Amino acid sequence: MFIVILFSFLPFLIFSSNQIISLDVSNISSRAWLGVAFTGIFGTCVGNILWYKGIENLGSTKTSIYANLPPVFGITASFLFLKETLSFLQLLGGIVIISGVILANRKKI
Repeated sequence: MFIVILFSFLPFLIFSSNQIISLDVSNISSRAWLGVAFTGIFGTCVGNILWYKGIENLGSTKTSIYANLPPVFGITASFLFLKETLSFLQLLGGIVIISGVILANRKKI
């Protein structure tokens, strides 16, 4: 994962170096820095560790089924906490994704 992040970060650094140099970090609130730290620690570090533990314990095929769930959790969280509206297509898509995860995990008779 380190190699993937490194190779995606280097082009970003090259193409955005002018914006990075001119960025005034003193205008960034402590709440924003806390959000960046939280995302870096839990979303990236802990999330990837748990993902690779899942691959180790369940195998890549079973673990990959769960890669479809983040959009469902994101839309649900935005609906519950940010009071976003939920469209029919989003609801239908969530039902399809959850149904697919359930079908993929059911025991064969």
